[in-house]
Amino acid sequence: MKLKFRKLNLIIFIILAALSTLPAFASAGPGEPTNFKLCGYVSCQKTSAPIAKAEVKIRGKKKSIKTSANGYYEMDLAAGERIIVFSKKGFKDEELILTETDFDPLERKITRNAAMCPVEKSLKIRGRLIDRVSGSGVKAELRINEEIVISDYEGYFDCETHCGAVDIKVYSKAHRPYSKTFKKGDIDYFKSGKELEIFLQRYTFYSTVSGSVLEKKEKKPIYEAVVEIAGKRVLTDNYGRFEMELDESGIQKLVCASEGFEKISRTIKIKAGRNKIKIYMNVKEKGLIQQLREKYEKENLY
Repeated sequence: MKLKFRKLNLIIFIILAALSTLPAFASAGPGEPTNFKLCGYVSCQKTSAPIAKAEVKIRGKKKSIKTSANGYYEMDLAAGERIIVFSKKGFKDEELILTETDFDPLERKITRNAAMCPVEKSLKIRGRLIDRVSGSGVKAELRINEEIVISDYEGYFDCETHCGAVDIKVYSKAHRPYSKTFKKGDIDYFKSGKELEIFLQRYTFYSTVSGSVLEKKEKKPIYEAVVEIAGKRVLTDNYGRFEMELDESGIQKLVCASEGFEKISRTIKIKAGRNKIKIYMNVKEKGLIQQLREKYEKENLY
């Protein structure tokens, strides 16, 4: 009797031990996928630099994620054969194949890094930024795909990028933002060597700044004072008044100078349309030598 009881205990122990070693995903109910965590870093194959905002998705699925600033990604997926696709404009797509053997039931975290090969920059884009009203060139910042370009004072720019769709964005303080995507069908235009003309619309035609320059204590007008705003200069009249038209708005540098007064240099905010300001100047303190000279001249007069 005792022998049979021992044999029964041994059989139960063996069955329990076998059940505990079954794959973890076998314990899930019917239709319940077992989730694993796939993570890693995406970098450039040539420079080893991290690739931010690269798209990571399972082939055949719509849902995707983006890599972080340091190229890190993390996603949940069920066990089974999967093809992970890494894509980013300016790089060739990279694929990662996962098989059943990659899913370890005892280790739910799978680490896989990806290195993406950059596409050769064979497309040259030349063009000019033009003010729609005046027709003159505009110096501004352009973003052509991942490249940052600054046009010259005449508005001309050139850049090399990869073939395919081209995103162009323009940022100018005095103009409205410009954004356009040129699709693959437009590439022949760039390949022909033609110059791209981008017309920018101003926020306003101009800004007017008027005001007066006064002595701070006596509030008396100061004539022939030099007033400079955004690089444009004017002189005050006999009543200390001035007026000027500017092509720029926003934060601008103001400089005011006059003989016998302390120079003023500060920033002011210019809005579109009319602006009125008053500038108060302090009398420059006389040096010791000048004070003695004036005292000597007065004593000699009498």
